[in-house]
Amino acid sequence: MIKMLIGIYIVEFIVARMYPLLLCQMLVEREEVAVLVVNGSVVDITSFASHHPGGDGLLLDAVGQDATREFETVAHSQSAMRLFDNLVLWSSTEFLSSLLFLILISFFYLSFFW
Repeated sequence: MIKMLIGIYIVEFIVARMYPLLLCQMLVEREEVAVLVVNGSVVDITSFASHHPGGDGLLLDAVGQDATREFETVAHSQSAMRLFDNLVLWSSTEFLSSLLFLILISFFYLSFFW
């Protein structure tokens, strides 16, 4: 049981913290999009940067990096948060919840049929 919990923690660490940043940096290196990471989500700011109320410099300086701390230090309106949700390319939260669901179904299947 302890090994399983440690394994789940390692998967969560990789998926929620490391993978979003690696994906972000890969996309930036390919010069496909201007992306950054906020709260474990990869966010495409390519089309939005020029419309940002604080100026595009704030966003463009964070391209390819984790901008969670900067994002959370500023109060964002509900409409800004809805817009943010539309800019998310990949979310570790959604991925982890799907992964957890698959793990639970697998344990149920194994315990029921074995």
